Amino acid sequence: MPEKMRILCLHGFRQSESSFRARTGSLRKALKEFADLAYVQAPLQLRGADGNFVSQYSWWNAFEEKPSASAATAAAPMQAPRGDGTDAVWRYEGWTDAAEAVKHAFATHGPFDGILGFSQGACVAAILAAESVDGKSTTPAFRFAILAGGFPPRDQNLLSKLVSRAPISLPTLHIVGRTDERVSPAVSHRLADFFAEPVVFEHSGGHFIPT
Repeated sequence: MPEKMRILCLHGFRQSESSFRARTGSLRKALKEFADLAYVQAPLQLRGADGNFVSQYSWWNAFEEKPSASAATAAAPMQAPRGDGTDAVWRYEGWTDAAEAVKHAFATHGPFDGILGFSQGACVAAILAAESVDGKSTTPAFRFAILAGGFPPRDQNLLSKLVSRAPISLPTLHIVGRTDERVSPAVSHRLADFFAEPVVFEHSGGHFIPT
């Protein structure tokens, strides 16, 4: 039997390593003969409405710098995932820590054949995919990326990592929910367009990974 692939999984906003592991239990079962899934937790712990820390995490804080027509004032720190076609520009704080968390996972639990990201985690994975083919980056190399409910970064510095390297040669699978109301299908397709030969799988559901 061929050796199983190893895939590093990056959760979405307001999730955690353990919650994403639970949410992808059916996926692990479906892939158990072909791949082992490992999980990494985002570095930024979030607070609840009462100000206390909760068991939810984010890969960065996002601040709106150029308000869209529908937002007259700057938003509070948030994920801002939708990429909804407005003129809003965002600044992501914490990218260095996010990238280091993934690199640490590669160093301590790798190597990994591929990376799987969901929602905000898919955005992280896309940026790392762009850096991994550079040759000048310290980002660990991997052979493919699976991006589910993904979106391009709206932080201009991070977006430039994709723009400057497009078309990105790393093989990618993009999972798109036709009824996704958090990240629209058009936005996920926009992320796929940065890659040289993206494979796009559409399902009839919303913002989740189907099995």
